[in-house]
Amino acid sequence: MICAEFISKYVDFYVIVSFLIAGTALDLLTAIGIYHYFRENSRVDRHFSHTDVLFFIQSCTTNLLLIVCLLIVANLIPVYQAIFGERQEHFAKFVMTTLLMETSHALDGLIMVIFNPKTRAQLLRPQGIFKRAKKNPVVCTITVTSAEEALPVANQSWRNLRRLVVTSALLSNKSKADYSQEVPEVGNDGCSERVWTTAVRGVQRDLPIVLRK
Repeated sequence: MICAEFISKYVDFYVIVSFLIAGTALDLLTAIGIYHYFRENSRVDRHFSHTDVLFFIQSCTTNLLLIVCLLIVANLIPVYQAIFGERQEHFAKFVMTTLLMETSHALDGLIMVIFNPKTRAQLLRPQGIFKRAKKNPVVCTITVTSAEEALPVANQSWRNLRRLVVTSALLSNKSKADYSQEVPEVGNDGCSERVWTTAVRGVQRDLPIVLRK
């Protein structure tokens, strides 16, 4: 009995309280830093995204939930005695403690869903979980001065492509669309000479080649 009380009090309870105090202190320091940052920087120069702010609020809300649970645990014995008197109802005490723990874990998960738009979208549309994720385009850069130089590089390096987008770098007086050409279907030979000629004609600079397999 003494060993169980020692473990539950010093090993379990005090350790959780220590971590909770440390987390709350870090959240407080972060909030102070964000406040000073927003005061000293203009709205244009701010680099905090909406997602960063949501994650910070999520962390503070989770710590607040743990504080409330610890306060309930600290007052659980008086509540237990008010309900059951002085009787040793160990099973009832076990049920109350278990329900409190499960409720805290459920609320913690609910907080994560509320502050995470991607998780919330997956729960609202569960069929999207089993869809294959799209591959990110593979981006590389080659230096070409004519279509004759571009074609051997394309045919040698990338074969069996189904879609190829050739986009030049932004020029000073022209938009990116002026030097872009999209090919819906590309065969085993890479791409056609007409497309490359259209993409690189008159451009004496590096061309980012965006490949989507």
